[in-house]
Amino acid sequence: MRKHIFLSVLLSMILAVALAACAMPVAAPSGEPAPGAAPAETTLLVWDIWTRQVDSDAIDQLDREFEAANPGVKIDRVVKSFDDMKATAQLALSSPDGPDVAQINQGESDMVALVRAGLLTDLTSYSE
Repeated sequence: MRKHIFLSVLLSMILAVALAACAMPVAAPSGEPAPGAAPAETTLLVWDIWTRQVDSDAIDQLDREFEAANPGVKIDRVVKSFDDMKATAQLALSSPDGPDVAQINQGESDMVALVRAGLLTDLTSYSE
């Protein structure tokens, strides 16, 4: 049950970020959105810790389904061990080239530290 809840939350987070990115209009040379222009392709860099093959296969399938349901969105998935994620997440999220979505441990030393550092985005408005 917990696995299904987490996968749903993860997919919702990916969806929220993708929808926000896809909502950006394509600009004409004048800087104005081009009439009837389709959004440019968006690539989301997603880090997760689903290292077991069965879990990884499920996430890959969810990513493919999400891409199919959201033309113009591509998911670039990076799988890290739990320890590697803990060691690299804060530095990566503070970088302009860091992940758009990352699976972060909810503990005090992980997620709370990232919230205090201003490195996580509140997705409540997207879920509503």
